[in-house]
Amino acid sequence: VQADALNFGVSTIAGRLQATASTGAIAQSGALSLGADGSSFSTSTAGQAITLTNAGNLFGGKTIALAAAGDASLGADALTLAASSVAGKLLATATTGGIAQTGALSVGTDGSSFAATGAGQAIVLGQANLFNGKTVAFATNGGDVTVNGDALKFAASSIGGKLSATATSGAITQAGALSLGADGSSFATATGQAVTLTNAGNAFGGRTTAFNGGADVTVVADAITF
Repeated sequence: VQADALNFGVSTIAGRLQATASTGAIAQSGALSLGADGSSFSTSTAGQAITLTNAGNLFGGKTIALAAAGDASLGADALTLAASSVAGKLLATATTGGIAQTGALSVGTDGSSFAATGAGQAIVLGQANLFNGKTVAFATNGGDVTVNGDALKFAASSIGGKLSATATSGAITQAGALSLGADGSSFATATGQAVTLTNAGNAFGGRTTAFNGGADVTVVADAITF
């Protein structure tokens, strides 16, 4: 479906949904149910958002691609993101399942966040993501988080499990405190790139944490076990 602007009522689609708004935004007033991989949502005009956050959305972990000229907000049972480009920030919440990806993400502004609220559900973003050093927050309810990106800057994040973070070309820094809930976290950067985690609110709880810094590593937390 293609139109100037789109606002979805309650919809059940056995296959995939491909939606493009040519001048306005994409929104919803009722829940969406998607039945196959390959859905896509696109806005063409600068600043126009994609907002699909209805509590009844059932994406079932099917792949979804985003091409947002503004911010993008997604909420559903489980999320699997295909290759996506978001000019603004990306807000993604999985209510019962996890968050995964099959293609790289690119985000353009500070303020992205990824949350998996179901007990033990993980966030796995292991592709060649381009966060461009913009702030990203993570939250899980006992689940692990794996994130790869060019450069990583953590906003305040509470991770119920362990955090595995790799910056492939830039540094790892933070703008807010990190709370880690399990042994086995790790932080890695490329040659010449530092890991700097010095927020006074960091709560590692003495859980084991490994560092593979390509330059200096500076870390402050309540208790640290290397």
